[in-house]
Amino acid sequence: MPNLDPQLTKEVIGILAEERCLRPEKLNLTDRLLDDLGMDGDDAVEFFAAFEAKFQIDLSQQYDHWDHHFGPEGFGLAWVGLIPLTLFGWAGLIKLGVHPYWAVSNIPLGVVLITYLIIRDRRRAARCPYIAVTVTDLIDAVSAGRWVVKYS
Repeated sequence: MPNLDPQLTKEVIGILAEERCLRPEKLNLTDRLLDDLGMDGDDAVEFFAAFEAKFQIDLSQQYDHWDHHFGPEGFGLAWVGLIPLTLFGWAGLIKLGVHPYWAVSNIPLGVVLITYLIIRDRRRAARCPYIAVTVTDLIDAVSAGRWVVKYS
């Protein structure tokens, strides 16, 4: 590991600790933002916006490869309508005058679709694992004034 500027390291760890509500001494240079610190989705977006502004660095390359590092916030778009439809759709359909048999029969279909989406998301994650962003990567980016992670 290259020699890191102690003051810069302290500043980067400070902003990261504040973001994650941790004590700075709890953070290690090898901590991964997604896997170890649980930073994903909107949390990561907000952190990197503040990080970029504080240190005045160019993160455009990282933003171009965002999905290599982080996932979306919460569930994907397919989940938005499916869960309420599965859980509450039958009650609404009965209220609309649909025979209870047909209204309740969409529950097993919803369960099958939810199971499919879970399996699909897990397979996608196995095929395209995320590239970890570490505390050291953040320090290196500040030192260089730009994002330095290489992509193939």
